[in-house]
Amino acid sequence: MEPLAPRLARKKRRNKKSAEGGESAAAAAAPAKRGRQPRAAAAEAQGEPEPSNRVFIRNLPRACTAEELTTLLSTAAPLKGEVFLSSNARISGHFAFAEFADTAAAKKAIDKFNGHVMDQQGKPGGLVVQFAR
Repeated sequence: MEPLAPRLARKKRRNKKSAEGGESAAAAAAPAKRGRQPRAAAAEAQGEPEPSNRVFIRNLPRACTAEELTTLLSTAAPLKGEVFLSSNARISGHFAFAEFADTAAAKKAIDKFNGHVMDQQGKPGGLVVQFAR
C-alpha cells in the first residue's frame, strides 16, 4: 500500500478537476459500467412498445385457461396462432401472449379488452392488454 500523502494529493487533484468541469466530471456523468443504464432511464428509453400483431395480457385470473382466453380474444379479431399462457402463476403472475393476423386486429383487441373484468378476477382494474415488446 502506498503512503497516505500521495493518495491524498491525487484525491485533491481529482476533486479540483471535477470542480473545474474537467475529465472527472465527464466520467461521473457517464452511464454505469458496461454501457448499462439505470432502470428508470432504461424504462423511459423504451417508452411505448411499437404496434405489432402480438399482444401482452396481464392481470389474468388464476383459473383462466388458454382455451378460455382464445375464445375471448377471438371475439375481437381472428387469432393467427395459439395463445401462450404463463405456466407458473405463483411466481410470475398470470400473463399471456397472443398473436393476431395483423396490427389492426391486435389494436382492435387492445381497445376492446384493456380493462375488461373477467370472472374471478384477482386484481382490481381488469385485464391489462397492450402491444408486446
